Formats: sequence, structure tokens, C-alpha cells
Amino acid sequence: MIKEKILEGLQSLGVIILDGSYSICLAVAMVGLIFYMAGYKKGAKAVTLSIIIFVLLQAIKVVIK
Repeated sequence: MIKEKILEGLQSLGVIILDGSYSICLAVAMVGLIFYMAGYKKGAKAVTLSIIIFVLLQAIKVVIK
């Protein structure tokens, strides 16, 4: 009973965190894009990684629900 409540609480916490991942990944991608446009070539990697991480987090979210 207690174990089920703890697992349910962790699951709902995980879903809340994953719901907020959109704004975080979007902000990182936008900053990376600005850096890339300013001439810092590694900014493109930040954009790419941000999109990949967002897709992976959304896949995890589907599995958790």
C-alpha cells in the first residue's frame, strides 16, 4: 500500500517534470541558435541536442503514462 502510493507519487512527479521539458528545451535551442547565428559554430550542436533530448523525454513520458 505504501509502496504503491510512493510509486504513484513518483510517476506523477515525473510527468510534471516532463511536461515542463518543452520550455526548457525550447530555451536551450533558441540560445544555441542565437550563438550559431553570431558565429559560434558549436551553437548548432546545442540546437540539435536539445531537439533530440526533447524527443527522448517525450518518449519516456508516453511510457510512464
